[in-house]
Amino acid sequence: MPWLRTTAGLRVERSRARFTDNISGVTGRTEDTAVTPRLGVTILPGNGFALFANWGRSFNPETSTRPLVDRAVALPSLGEQFEAGARWESRDGLLRASASWFRITKTNVRVAEPAPSPADRQSGEQRSQGIELDLALQPVKGLAFEAAYAFTDAEVTADRTLLGRQLNQVPRHAASLWARGDVPRHVGVGVGATIVDARFIDPANSFRLPGYARFDAALYLQPLEAVQVQLNLINIGNARYFENGNTNNNFYPGQPRTLRASALVRF
Repeated sequence: MPWLRTTAGLRVERSRARFTDNISGVTGRTEDTAVTPRLGVTILPGNGFALFANWGRSFNPETSTRPLVDRAVALPSLGEQFEAGARWESRDGLLRASASWFRITKTNVRVAEPAPSPADRQSGEQRSQGIELDLALQPVKGLAFEAAYAFTDAEVTADRTLLGRQLNQVPRHAASLWARGDVPRHVGVGVGATIVDARFIDPANSFRLPGYARFDAALYLQPLEAVQVQLNLINIGNARYFENGNTNNNFYPGQPRTLRASALVRF
């Protein structure tokens, strides 16, 4: 059936690890085994459309040497992912669009205990779900646009203390836009924007980093057939923002205005 494509896989994973804490002298070992299947289906109804759905499970063995509360034995983190959506491409390839829904569930995820405790613990269950939209357009020769948007609802769905909290470092809304124009004599100019919503930085949701918008630009040059030069101006407006953090007084600032040059020579 040329209109139907399927994929299937089955993986058996086994992990062994030994660790030693040189400060406390505590030693230990872990050994975990898991079977992780995956399935995928794509339907091609014609006229440039494609409908798809995927399902799979994941296995992430525990390898951190940070202690767990109550000296608990660390369990591997297990995950399950669903995704479904649609893609479309025009016959001439100048317009492409896609939309998808996803849902990811993870168990036994390591989270930090509130200060001053130096230990971690494993959260019961975390769930992320949302939609992703992508659009690529080339209205005329030498001019192209790309846009993307993601909505993510990420929260703790099973835990003794964090139930209902939003996952840290996950913005609810995020978007990007990039435009590129090529002019004669091998010269191109690009401009774009990245927009990120506010997000929490700790599991307890006690502090939220503000959202931000950053604007970038690029210049593409090809003086010779085998030589390409690219100049990138990152954060044109020198906006002050924080990319992430891990406590209410430990933040990581975003990149300030930066000019970067690169060259590619083919032999």
